[in-house]
Amino acid sequence: MNKEAAISRINNLSLGQTWMVSLILCALYWGMMYDDGSKLEQQIKTNQTQIGQAQRDLQSMAQAEEDAKRYRKAMEQAGERLDKIVKYVPAKLSDFDLMGILSTEAKAAGANISNVTAKGVAKPSNAVYEEVSVDVILEASYTQVLLFLSYLTRTDKIITLRQVNLSRTEESSVDGESLIKFQGIFVGYRYAGEAQSGGVN
Repeated sequence: MNKEAAISRINNLSLGQTWMVSLILCALYWGMMYDDGSKLEQQIKTNQTQIGQAQRDLQSMAQAEEDAKRYRKAMEQAGERLDKIVKYVPAKLSDFDLMGILSTEAKAAGANISNVTAKGVAKPSNAVYEEVSVDVILEASYTQVLLFLSYLTRTDKIITLRQVNLSRTEESSVDGESLIKFQGIFVGYRYAGEAQSGGVN
């Protein structure tokens, strides 16, 4: 059918036929082509939901990254502290080791060591450390005794003075200072159960 014949046929349609054709065309358009926007609105809602979820995931990932940074920093600081603890309270410290430290520092202070004796190892109740005790007797001036105690504070071990006794010696002096007899019980600390007493007297 050519174009002119189609136009002629349309012109020959009655009013009722024209209305019928119009209704059919409207129904076809409504069913196949008309979009009231509901699909677009649904797509927008879906996209907004996905965007919101992506933003929450991004925030969660950022929070996880911050937590990881804080954890790494805390572990580094804990490692440094642990290194210090291991250094000052070692797993192995014998009475022989402690006697060596005390003798070295006493000589550095110029004190004359009379006797150094191991007194054994004790473990306080429910403690995770053991106490290594050494008895030291030396003759020195008051200044030398103070130097000796000062030098001990600079060592890389925790050493405490549990008991001390000072008394006069026979008439003698060093650099114009009278000598005194120093007797003290020193205690070093080690991690419990890892070391054996040196047993040196």
